[in-house]
Amino acid sequence: MPNPILIPAIDLIDGKVVRLTQGDYLKQTHYPIDPIDMALKIEALGGTHLHIIDLDGAKKGASVNLKTIERIIKHTHLTVQIGGGIRTLSSVKRVINSGVQHVIIGSILIKAPQEAKSIIAEFPNKIIGGLDIRDGKIAIEGWREESAFTVETFLSEYNDLPLHQIIVTDIQRDGTLSGPNIDLLQSIGQLCQHSLGAAGGISTKQDIEEIKTKCSSVSSCIIGKSLYEGSLTLENLFNIK
Repeated sequence: MPNPILIPAIDLIDGKVVRLTQGDYLKQTHYPIDPIDMALKIEALGGTHLHIIDLDGAKKGASVNLKTIERIIKHTHLTVQIGGGIRTLSSVKRVINSGVQHVIIGSILIKAPQEAKSIIAEFPNKIIGGLDIRDGKIAIEGWREESAFTVETFLSEYNDLPLHQIIVTDIQRDGTLSGPNIDLLQSIGQLCQHSLGAAGGISTKQDIEEIKTKCSSVSSCIIGKSLYEGSLTLENLFNIK
């Protein structure tokens, strides 16, 4: 598999750029940069993809920051993937009609598998499955609830369907700058027929190199907090070969 695509992340609350620590809404860090300016900078420095999570939407169960996302799409040529509160066929249609290339769904995969499968069938290669793990268990509803689904059950349901990708997030590492969970990525990669996106804890060039070397199923790395805290800069990120 080619080197993974390096995808900067923008998380939105009230149209502003924030990061949470381990998905905790009480542990918010706000950054004084306009999301459109951030997207323009990503593109200017050579980025091609952007990962956006609507944290208000994840909490509410419906997209909240779509106008901000539409502005990003209007002003850049980035390939945009968006998640957060997208839990119905109509909401998926709305987001795709806004110009988003890939839609991340998570909770609906667990709570309404038949509806999720209908969405995947209607939008082949447009849907990304969000597999969010905490203590070995799948979290849903903006990471606030724990599912009884196992990873094995999840993959048995969706391995044969035309998903674009499955993003694996280690919640306990997300926003901590503590490095990726290589063991988790490897174990899921052995079971999964789709390529993986790696998220949670990636904070250095060495982290990315380790994923490249050890996780052959990973086709993209999602980098968030490190870009805002300075352990990785956009300039350095897009010079990683």
